[in-house]
Amino acid sequence: MRQTLAAVLLLWTGAAHTATPVLVVDLSEAYTRSTALAGLLADVDSELQALSRRHRPELERLTAEMRELKQAGGATRDRQLQVIRRINEIETEAEREQERLSEANQRAIAEVDAAIAEVKKLLKSERAAAAVLDIQETQYVRPDCDCLVSDDLYRLLNERLPRVSLDLDPPGAGS
Repeated sequence: MRQTLAAVLLLWTGAAHTATPVLVVDLSEAYTRSTALAGLLADVDSELQALSRRHRPELERLTAEMRELKQAGGATRDRQLQVIRRINEIETEAEREQERLSEANQRAIAEVDAAIAEVKKLLKSERAAAAVLDIQETQYVRPDCDCLVSDDLYRLLNERLPRVSLDLDPPGAGS
């Protein structure tokens, strides 16, 4: 019985070593390790700051004017309505600009996601792996496991897509 168990164990471990490997990557670090995503994050932040700088002065001026008009009394009602309309116009314009920024960000992220999928496919092919899984899809992976290929993924990703552009004009908008 003991010999049979040892033989089965030997066959099983031998088969495990010859089986097609499964590779694992850690995509939770994508925003820090992908130059494209890190640059995109900086671009979005810069655009949000520019948006704020663009609208804040006029909104502050109009808000101050509105306070003065309210203190002046009912004779300024028409001007108060004009100021309120202008504030609403500015806020609506800012919301549209934020929506365009959000859409541009989503398009850029989709471009990076496509590049990640290509790199995962390349790693799978080069290493003759059964699959390339995100670490979140696994139960447990030892930190020293040869199956971890995150470094290779980010190296290849950064070579293929060092930067992604934040294009605020949607496709077909220029036509």
